[in-house]
Amino acid sequence: MLSLKINEMEFCNVCNAVIDTGTSMIIGPKDQVEKINSLLSVSKDIYGRNVIDCSRIDMLPSIEFMFHRKRYTLKPRHYVVKETIWFTTICSSPFEFVNTLPPNQWVLGDAFMGRFYTVFDFGQRRIGLAYANGV
Repeated sequence: MLSLKINEMEFCNVCNAVIDTGTSMIIGPKDQVEKINSLLSVSKDIYGRNVIDCSRIDMLPSIEFMFHRKRYTLKPRHYVVKETIWFTTICSSPFEFVNTLPPNQWVLGDAFMGRFYTVFDFGQRRIGLAYANGV
C-alpha cells in the first residue's frame, strides 16, 4: 500500500498492507489509529468500544487508500460499522490497533473489503480489487 489519507492528511507513506478475509476491522499502528479515530470524533462507550454518533455518519470524511498508483475510496457509509444490540443501533470505528504489528503494517479486513470485489491470484502472487456496484 502506498498511502492512506483522510482529507489529504497522510497516515502512512509506503507502508505494508495485508488484505485479510479473517479480520473484520482495519488494524494499524497505534499512533496512526488514534489520530484517525480522533479525526472521526470517536469516543469510548462504557464497554470500551470505539463509538461514533450514528447521526453524524454523513459528515465524516472519506478515506483513501492507494495501491500501485490506483486510488480506492471508502465513504463513511462503507467503513462505519453498524450493529443492533437490544433494539439499539451502535455505530463504531473500524480502526483498531494491535501492539504486536510491525511498524507501518496495516491489516485490511472486512471493513475495507466490503466495498470491493477482491480476487486472490495465488499463481501470480497478486490481489485484484474492483469497486462493487450497489454497495
